[in-house]
Amino acid sequence: MEGQELSRLLRRYLAGADEGYAAVARRAWVDCAYVYRLAKGTKCHPGRDVVIRLGIGLGLTVPDLDELLMAAGYAPLVRPGRPQGRPEGPHDEEAVRGIERGEELDSRKLSARTISDYVKAACDFLKWARAEYGIKDARMATAEMACEYLAGKHDQAGGGLGRIACALRKASLGWLGEKWDLSQGWHSDRRPENAYTTEDIAKLHGALGDARSGDPQRADHFQVMHSSGLRSREAAYLRGDAIDLERCEIRLEHGDKAKGGRPRTVRFAPEYREFYARLKSIAEDHRDGHVFQGRSGLAKRTRDALRYYCSRLDIPPERHGNHAARGYWANQVYQDEVRQGHVRPLPLRELDGDEKRWLRENISEPLGPGRVSVLKSYIEGL
Repeated sequence: MEGQELSRLLRRYLAGADEGYAAVARRAWVDCAYVYRLAKGTKCHPGRDVVIRLGIGLGLTVPDLDELLMAAGYAPLVRPGRPQGRPEGPHDEEAVRGIERGEELDSRKLSARTISDYVKAACDFLKWARAEYGIKDARMATAEMACEYLAGKHDQAGGGLGRIACALRKASLGWLGEKWDLSQGWHSDRRPENAYTTEDIAKLHGALGDARSGDPQRADHFQVMHSSGLRSREAAYLRGDAIDLERCEIRLEHGDKAKGGRPRTVRFAPEYREFYARLKSIAEDHRDGHVFQGRSGLAKRTRDALRYYCSRLDIPPERHGNHAARGYWANQVYQDEVRQGHVRPLPLRELDGDEKRWLRENISEPLGPGRVSVLKSYIEGL
């Protein structure tokens, strides 16, 4: 019964959407085929976060999203019988409204996946604030409370601490009209020398491309990462029409699994043009336009394989994993510019204004962070 009601509602909302299944699925960060099966009724037990992302992708109001959640067998954002718009203390609704209004005021479009993560982080903070300080209204929370919450999460959050801080800044903009000043230092420290060498790349390509391994996509996935600087998930979901062979660029649009949902352009060296031409040809033969067909678990398979082969090939532990591939790309771009005389050789004691501007535009923004200070974890000697 739940599955039939969910299917009926989804078909109704999808029929009223301005765009088709694929556009809604991309915005919601959900597989298009899965959305189709939910609407058809052959799938009927999506996770609660999937339902919320679908609601965001469809642009539903809170009451309509509540209806969709209840049809899927989950509790609504607002308890039935309470006045609409009145949250039950620190609740999902305040988190949703804070993030959505913060996004609107900030004029920076977030992906559905990022919104979902931010909402969860904001909701967890509000629950903590209620338990610790008796806060029942998000507007009563303070930056000092947020710093205390982040400090308490430091040991267990790991690399996700920076994302939680970003979520609270965005939510505070929505709740109070201005972002909290949470100071710096909420990102996990990167290991030094976290970049593969040319010799490392050659060894790993030979190991990943071994036909006996049974997973030939890993070598291509790895080459996309170290030749363009894309994150592992971004590379796994690469589309053929995002590749510009003439300009040697890859253009990530909103919904292309780009972290933070921010469109950006990355560049690859002309020597890789033949490789990307092959990937573009592969994508043209696929109905969905993606390069990799087994992409849902590709990022994890490649990461696990890299860690395994790094240990077997005596590559130092600080360079194990996907992050070192992005570091390799950043170092190659910098060394190419050194050879052309545009920047000074490393190490550098201090960067001048022109160098900071060049690093931000040519390395930091294509990588994604957009901050020159982050490049110290990619390029040794900055």
